Amino acid sequence: MAEFAYSVLGLRRMVTFHDGTAYPKQLQQAACDSFNQMGGNCIQQIDLSSGQNVLTVLKNVANQSPDVLYYPVYTKDGVAITKAISNAGLAGVALISSDGLLSTDFITQAQPASEGMYLSGPAPVQESQTFVAKYKAKFGEEPNAPYHLQAYDAANMLFYAMQQSAVVVGDKLYIQRQKLRDALYGMRNIKGLSGTLTCSSLGDCAQPNIEIFQVVSNQFKPIYP
Repeated sequence: MAEFAYSVLGLRRMVTFHDGTAYPKQLQQAACDSFNQMGGNCIQQIDLSSGQNVLTVLKNVANQSPDVLYYPVYTKDGVAITKAISNAGLAGVALISSDGLLSTDFITQAQPASEGMYLSGPAPVQESQTFVAKYKAKFGEEPNAPYHLQAYDAANMLFYAMQQSAVVVGDKLYIQRQKLRDALYGMRNIKGLSGTLTCSSLGDCAQPNIEIFQVVSNQFKPIYP
């Protein structure tokens, strides 16, 4: 996202937001570090976990004249930030987020303020129509957020690893933690719905394939690379 903002959009002054939890906090930190290394200026990093009023915060941010806001947060904070921006004197600022907002829930609640914003997320993979049909039959709707195929594959791999590491003693079932890790991390060439999966010694089982999406007519349109 930092590369996209700096090299593709030509932006130079970034303000980031996070909610104090690990994933958003580390994403915005990595973005700031990369953006600064490229020659940009990450001028402020804002923690929303203190309960600050979003509109008040954004009005203060406007005084610093940023040209990009990066907020890799989740739906509640993402909607609040996106809807408040037009009232904070931040017209023309690029809005960028991450997969935490790459869902129909965010679009429904934030439109039309979300139109044109950018988000990072997993590159689309070929959907299994059998999977989609079974999902709709059970839940009454299609999957509404990214990583559903990856989550399905991860659950199946975990269940298999549990089978390999479980020990029955009397009437009790024990799953040995280290054996579970070894079974999972030792998986090779698993044919999943999201692709072929091979786990590393650190537990990473898929090659990262991230794209940039833009909200166009309330749809997530892949635009980069």
